[in-house]
Order: sequence, then C-alpha cells, then structure tokens
Amino acid sequence: DALAGAPDLVSFLRGLPRPFRVNVNDQDVPFNFGDWHGIETTGGYLASVSMNAYDSHFHTPQVERLVGARYYLAKSPQREDQRVVFEDPGGLKLFENPEVFPRTWAVHRLFVANTRLQVLDFILNKSDLLRTVAPIQNSNLSLEQCSGADQLRIVENRPGRTVIDAQLGCRGMVILSDVYFPGWQARVDGRRTGIHEVYGFLRGVVVEGGRHRIEMSYRPRSVYTGAAMTAAGAALALAAALSGLRKREQGAG
Repeated sequence: DALAGAPDLVSFLRGLPRPFRVNVNDQDVPFNFGDWHGIETTGGYLASVSMNAYDSHFHTPQVERLVGARYYLAKSPQREDQRVVFEDPGGLKLFENPEVFPRTWAVHRLFVANTRLQVLDFILNKSDLLRTVAPIQNSNLSLEQCSGADQLRIVENRPGRTVIDAQLGCRGMVILSDVYFPGWQARVDGRRTGIHEVYGFLRGVVVEGGRHRIEMSYRPRSVYTGAAMTAAGAALALAAALSGLRKREQGAG
C-alpha cells in the first residue's frame, strides 16, 4: 500500500520538466520513493555511497542548490523559504526550494584550495559565489572571463551517460551536478578530455568558447578488465574441453 500510495503526487512529479531532483524525507516516506517511481532523488536506502558525496554536507541548503534538488517531499516543510506546489490527499506535500541551480552550468572563475576542507568551507560560507566560481583542489587550470552569455542544455540523460549541448562565450568549465568518481570519461566534440572534481564532489570539463557537444560516459577499467579475463577464461575452458574431446575420440579409435 505504501509503494502504491500518492498516485496523484507521482503523476504530478512525472509531468514536471526534467531534469530535477527531489529530497525525500525518509521518516515520512520510508522506502526508496525515487527508485520505485523512476524519479531522481538526492538520497535513499543505499548499499554504499562515494566518500566525496558522503562528507559534502549533502542536506544543507547550499549543496541542495548545487545538485538541483528543486523539490522536497514530506508532510511539513524543512525550511521557511520552501513553498507548497502540490498537496496529496494522504498528507504528503511537495515543496519547492528557491534558487536551485540548473543541472548543468558554466563558470569562468575557480577558487583553488589547498585542502578539501577549504573547498567545503567555500561552499558553506560563499553561497553567493557558487553559481559563478567553482572551488577546486590543487589545480593550475586556466579559464577566461568574458561578457558573452553561456547557454547549456542537457540533451540526453540516463544512467551511465549524459550529453550536454554547450555554447560558451569564451573558455570556461562546464559543470554537471552529478557525482565525480573514477571511471567516468568525457569527450568534447568526439575528443577525449579530462573530468575534474569541483565543488568537492561534482564533475567539471574545460571547454573552449563556441558551441560544443560534451559527452560523459561511465567506462570503468575494472569492468573491461573483468570482461577480458572472463573471455580469456572462457576461451581456455573451451580449448581444454575440445582437447579432452579429441583425446577421447582418439582413444576410442
């Protein structure tokens, strides 16, 4: 009954323009609401979580803005600045968070920190700069500042792959509010490029001015190594089986 509850609320969420994320109060909704209904959330009951996300003050207003948590699902608001956009007959309410960042944006300035603690301190205490300045640890990257407006749009977004259409006025860093983790690869206009860990746990790609297609795909080496080892093992097993079969046939002859 709990899983099938609030159908009007679910229908309302599915009809909203995507992408967005929902922060779900796990006391009022004690199951993985997002996984069950196919809606992106900022948390849930998980087997594991990467450390860079775990210790990034994930449920502070500043970080919720960074990750695009546009809505909060609960029976009562979390903060005074949240406004109700939908109320389900069962008592659940959907609140909208103000000033949430888009899922992708560009910056032309970096705050270079010496430690991760300085990055997190910047996020919590320089919230007015987060939209235009990206904190990054131990970096010598060079960006350009210009008056041209940047335009970014996510054209494909699914597990393991995101594609961004970007138009930048000059060289900048395109930010995607998804977790940085080894195994993610990026291509700009088909050419391999590096992904940088910014804001302590998000992904950033340096892009020149002009229009570009940015692709991020999850391609961990461990998966390909494992697949190669599995294929090699299967080939050896097949060779051994064929060798044994030939020996038996020769013995029978």
